[in-house]
This record gives sequence, structure tokens and C-alpha cells, in this order.
Amino acid sequence: MAFDPTIRIIKTTDQDGLPWEDIPTEPGDPNEPGAEVVSFRSGDGAFSFGLWRRVPETGPMEPPYHEIAVLIEGEVELIEEDGTTHRAGPGDVIVTPQGPNSEGGPSSAPADGPTTDNHLHTNPYPNVGAPGQPNECEAANEKYLAGQNVIGNVPGNQGTNHDQTKRDLNQ
Repeated sequence: MAFDPTIRIIKTTDQDGLPWEDIPTEPGDPNEPGAEVVSFRSGDGAFSFGLWRRVPETGPMEPPYHEIAVLIEGEVELIEEDGTTHRAGPGDVIVTPQGPNSEGGPSSAPADGPTTDNHLHTNPYPNVGAPGQPNECEAANEKYLAGQNVIGNVPGNQGTNHDQTKRDLNQ
């Protein structure tokens, strides 16, 4: 969605006429997919506003961003890790801070689940076939190892495939 500087009023009674999009769920997630519609996004993409709806669900909630929600209908119960329970109903505002180990900000530990696609993969010094290194080009050739944290060189030889840099393309 491109930046739109016009003033808009979004009425809760007009929800059904909005361009709702399905929110996919991760494989193995027992919760049903929800739906959302983005009504505004800032020009730099740092802020957006929209509507979100879904059936009741359970499970961890660690958004990769700060989230503010106004509950239009229904009720919600949020239980923190320490057991603190919060209940909200129509008209209540829910403020959910960014998750502590999300990819959107600083973390206290490497990403380590709970899903198989949320694991740290970093290789600050990939093998590039330089003197003293194996004959392989790891840069951008590493395979993603689902469900594993990988720090450093990926096990095995990644081959020597690489993109050719040509002076005429590098202007």
C-alpha cells in the first residue's frame, strides 16, 4: 500500500465492505487463519494501521513490532509468562510490546523457535575459496537448516556457484 495523505474515517459498521486478506498460519499451527486489512501505512513504512479479526486462539504472542489494538467486539484474555492475566472487551485498548527475542529488535538470546523457521543463521566470515579456505563459495549459497541455529560455517561443502560481477553491470 502506497502512502495516502487523505483523511479517512473507518467505521466499524463498514467492516464487511473492506478488502480483507487472509493471514496465513505456520504449518502445524492449530489456530485458524485470521484476516486483516491495512487502512494506512506511513510513507517510510515504519507505521501502519489496520483492522484484524480471527476466532479465539491459544499460543505464544511475540510480535516483531509494538502493537496497539482497540477491541471492537468480543473479549480477549491474555496470560503473560509469569501468570498475570489481562482481560479486555469492546472499546478497550491493548498495548503489546515487541517480543523480547523477535527479529525486529535487540534480543537476549539467539532466535530459537518455537517454530522451525525462527532460528538464528549467521555467517560473518563465509568461505569464499580464498587461500587457506576450502574450495567453496558459501556467500549466499548456504542452505537454510530448518529448526536449527547455525552460527559460522554451514556443515559440508556448499559448492562454487556464484554470481559473476561484471564491470559493465557495476556502475
